[in-house]
Amino acid sequence: MIKTNLNIANEFVECERENLRQTGALQAGTAVFVFKEDRCVASGGQSASVLLTEAEQMYAEHSSALQQLSHIPSTMSFAKRDWFVHQHAGYILAETNDTLEHGFTPISETEFESLTSHNSANVWKLSDRICQMLAQKVRPARVLIYKFHNDWSGEVIAERVTGDLEQFLGLRYPATDIPKVARELYKEIKTRHLFNLLPSSDLVALSDCEVDIHTIDLTYCISRSISPFHVEYLKNMG
Repeated sequence: MIKTNLNIANEFVECERENLRQTGALQAGTAVFVFKEDRCVASGGQSASVLLTEAEQMYAEHSSALQQLSHIPSTMSFAKRDWFVHQHAGYILAETNDTLEHGFTPISETEFESLTSHNSANVWKLSDRICQMLAQKVRPARVLIYKFHNDWSGEVIAERVTGDLEQFLGLRYPATDIPKVARELYKEIKTRHLFNLLPSSDLVALSDCEVDIHTIDLTYCISRSISPFHVEYLKNMG
């Protein structure tokens, strides 16, 4: 008889307790300004020190638009840069990425409607069509669709890979593969951007501001740092 070591569940307790919203850190290659009550109170990122002189000018030029933001990030052009800006939990956050480039073609509304109008009653066929479209549009190394079961274990039900990458189609993973805290975030935020697996950089309060960095909610920040557990997981997967 095969015996299961149930004590292994204790190894995932730290993952489940991790604060994924107030990380106090950013992904490498990104920069963030945090405004509160018409002044910049914190900044972070590898290039933040260079950009910091632009913070006051940014707020002065776009104060009206910044005050009317919602928690959903929108784009803004400033100082020949593209910024994502949003307002959340009393703070206005502006973020940019100097290194991000992409060559994908956006999915049009017509293509999306065509995609969802076929085989929608069959989750496997629809998932395969979605993988095929994303593989053609975004051209990533891997596209996969991961279905949760009632016990929160997950199964890869569709996939497209390039080259000699190992295929995960049909593999099933335990509920601990994606901690509950992360699953709850995916219900709230539909996309998550992982730019690289380099060490994160700290968000830093300005010297004359009494701000606790770990009270700043980065939930909707595209550049929010990645869990070190997840980074290690991805490295282990190659």
